[in-house]
Amino acid sequence: MQEHEIFAALSMRKIKSENVEEVLLETGVKVFFMWGYNCPNCDVAKNSIFQNLSEYKKMNLKWYHANLYEDFELAHQF
Repeated sequence: MQEHEIFAALSMRKIKSENVEEVLLETGVKVFFMWGYNCPNCDVAKNSIFQNLSEYKKMNLKWYHANLYEDFELAHQF
């Protein structure tokens, strides 16, 4: 399964239930993009963000992503 190009474009770090607590403790404004493979709403969001990429990059946010279909424990935390 190939990940959407948005993950690389925004330097999104993958998070898992094992490391989410340490990520939450990091400084800075964070965005957590929770998605799932073949999720139509997730695909709409990815494409929308990608179309406005330059605007999102201006915000200096720390981006993280997680496929919640692969990490049920993380899905239950959020």
